Amino acid sequence: MMVEGEADFLSETEMLEAIFFGHESLQPLIDMQETLAGLVGNTKREFALAAIDAELEAKVTALAERRSLQRSVSAPSRTLRRPG
Repeated sequence: MMVEGEADFLSETEMLEAIFFGHESLQPLIDMQETLAGLVGNTKREFALAAIDAELEAKVTALAERRSLQRSVSAPSRTLRRPG
């Protein structure tokens, strides 16, 4: 799990304690939801991953390379990412 946050009035320890407290407090509700879901008896639907359109992927890759995507991603400053 990744959590991002910022607080000038809490220490990192206090923030972590709050996150863990919230997590622990939600467990009875999660257990209840799982129990109710089991009582209903529905099964999860299967997910079919869509096939990748190779032609579309090639066009997007070419467009991204033309626009210097690599330069944008690796630039240390936002101002350096702008072309021109």
